[in-house]
Amino acid sequence: MNLIDQSGNQTSLDAIGKILGLESRSQEVEALAARGNMTTIVRTLHDKGSQLMDMLIYSLSQGKLCIVDISQMRGTQGLMLSGLILRRIFDRNQKEFTEASPKTIPTIAVIEEAQSVLNGKTTTSEPYITWVKEGRKYDLGALLITQQPGSIPTDILSQGDNWFIFHLLSTADLLNLQRANAHFSNDILSVLLNEPIPGQGVFWSSVGGKPYPISLRVFSFEYIYSVLDPTYSRPAIETFARKLTAKFQSALEPRLELLDESAIPAENEPVSNTEVEEPVDTLAVYKGKAIEAFRANRYLVEKIGGEGMSWGWITQFLKENLPDTLEDRNEIAYHLVREALELTLGPENAAWHTFKQPGRNGKLITWVQAIRKT
Repeated sequence: MNLIDQSGNQTSLDAIGKILGLESRSQEVEALAARGNMTTIVRTLHDKGSQLMDMLIYSLSQGKLCIVDISQMRGTQGLMLSGLILRRIFDRNQKEFTEASPKTIPTIAVIEEAQSVLNGKTTTSEPYITWVKEGRKYDLGALLITQQPGSIPTDILSQGDNWFIFHLLSTADLLNLQRANAHFSNDILSVLLNEPIPGQGVFWSSVGGKPYPISLRVFSFEYIYSVLDPTYSRPAIETFARKLTAKFQSALEPRLELLDESAIPAENEPVSNTEVEEPVDTLAVYKGKAIEAFRANRYLVEKIGGEGMSWGWITQFLKENLPDTLEDRNEIAYHLVREALELTLGPENAAWHTFKQPGRNGKLITWVQAIRKT
């Protein structure tokens, strides 16, 4: 992704082939297709300075209501972004589900115009369908809102535990509801088809042991509650969003100060007024700070140069030097070990090497040791 972000369609096919494990000549077509597909996605959605996903996961873990505003995005772009978010949360909870002490984040996704993403006709609908069909066992739920239930497959509609049905104009929509939930009999469907009162509907729930439809009236939220500050004249109040921004910014600032100092132009160097400020790659900043801490720790470096050190110990050290707001700290630290060793000692198998030896429990673990030059 970083290569594509830097060079786009000019990215070296050899570099892409190496990452994908392709042979440079015989599979050049595959590398070319991968570059084209990735360029489109990266140019559409990627922002190396964004902390959206980390902030979102952290906020959900704190039990907060999170709204991702995609109103300014085109339809396809919005579907892709929201699908990536749902997939990320789903994969996280699925992974936690198999841990000894799982820390899943119970999440309810609210999906407006649900018929547009649950019809299974496009590739972008896959994360939504997976979430609705399989999310229950991973503490994931969904609130599906639609005016066209007939456009949603019956096997998806039948997954619903709570139903709020209001006036519908289409007979096809009403019949699809009945196929998905037999509790909506013909007399109830007739009432819904001819219901004249706004907000009047039928509620059904499988929870509580009494699954039968009941009539209900829903009032407008705006009618019951008025805006407290319609003219936006009151001073700002302390909110979780402001605290969240300050928390993430405080994790960046120490390293950003070093970047700002190194970016100061020389005394005689001209400064261009037309330069566009490059967004800061936040993940690269965090990684750089952790690697610097590793290189400055003489004890670790000397031990690697002597009897060696386990890969896990180095991973733990790097993890502790990554901010706690970063999602998947352990995985990031694990994959950062090789980069830290190469920047500190030199290339693998020239300056250092890995080997296996039994740990305390008898299982083989990976160790790292510097190569002594004679």
